[in-house]
Parts: sequence; structure tokens; C-alpha cells
Amino acid sequence: MKELKPPITPDDITADPVLASWWRSRPWRGWPKRIPEKVARQLLGLIAELNPRLAPLLRKYQPAPSVRSIALPDDDDAPPPTVAYTFSHRVRNPTKGEKLKRLYGCKCQVCRYRIRVPGAGGGWYAEVHHLRPLGGDHQGGDTWRNMLVLYPTCHAEFDALAMAVDPETGRVVCFDRRNPKGGRKFACPRPPISPRQAPP
Repeated sequence: MKELKPPITPDDITADPVLASWWRSRPWRGWPKRIPEKVARQLLGLIAELNPRLAPLLRKYQPAPSVRSIALPDDDDAPPPTVAYTFSHRVRNPTKGEKLKRLYGCKCQVCRYRIRVPGAGGGWYAEVHHLRPLGGDHQGGDTWRNMLVLYPTCHAEFDALAMAVDPETGRVVCFDRRNPKGGRKFACPRPPISPRQAPP
């Protein structure tokens, strides 16, 4: 019998959707809870993650992942074909985004981080996100009210719908409740400055 150091806590179990569902399914009344195979795999994985020294011992109880053989075509190093196509693209005003970035000092309005980049004299990098997209059915405006200055990772989270803005509170909401950015207010310059007053 091996002792778990650190032991698995109820918080560890409830943080995992599969384990949390099993944990709440049937109350323990003096007899062991039945552990389905899917839950057992997840539980063994959690034990191995928290107790790496037990990983070799637990490996024999984990089902081996199925590996499919993949045959690569003979012409794998051939250049890809070229296709001509026509598309329409909503033209945005990059000057507005640049002014907004200067207003916030290229600092993300969510995580407050900014990227220092090399080059002549150095500089900072940030991206501008449109809350309501410009294209498609959204018809978002290319206006400062519709823009956020974001760190590239935060921008990707917004684009992937992993992060959004609660229209009632104006705070950040996250798909993953463990995301530390959830509930944050957006950084605003103090005193309030209009983007028209941003330095050139």
C-alpha cells in the first residue's frame, strides 16, 4: 500500500468534470463507491500527476493508447497546389487602433501585460480586438467603443470565445472558471482620456 504525498483532495476531484460528476453521483454510505472505467482512468491519471514517483507503478493499470499507423504519400515533399480565389474583406482603419494602443501604452486591458519587442529604438506590441466583429452578420463598427487593446493570448481567447465581456457588469467572463482573468474589470486610463487626445 502506497501513501499519496500529496493526497488527493475533494477540490482536486471537483476541478475535473469527469471526476466531479462521479463524486456527486451517489453518496458514500459505508461501502466503497463503484468506479467506472472512464473515471478510474481519470483518477489514476490525477494520482500520477500529483505523485510522479507512483507513475511507473500506475502505468500498468492505464490502458495503452491505440496507435494507428499512418502511411505518408510518396510525393510528401511536393509543393502544395496554387488556387486562385476572390474574397471580400472589411477594410478597417488601422490608425484608430494605433492611437488606442498608444493611449493604453500597448498594455493589455485585461491582463495588464505588454510585449517588449527589439528593433530600432525598441518598442511595445499589442493587438486591437473588435468586440463586435466587423464582418459577416455582426456589422460591428470600427470605433473606439468597439475596440479593446489586448495581449495576443487574451486576443486569441476572445476570438475563440474562451473569454467575453458581460454586457451587464462590463467584467470579463471566462469559459473555464479556473481562468484567473474571470471577473476582472477592464483597465482604463486615469484620468479618463479621449482617444482623440492620445499622443501622436
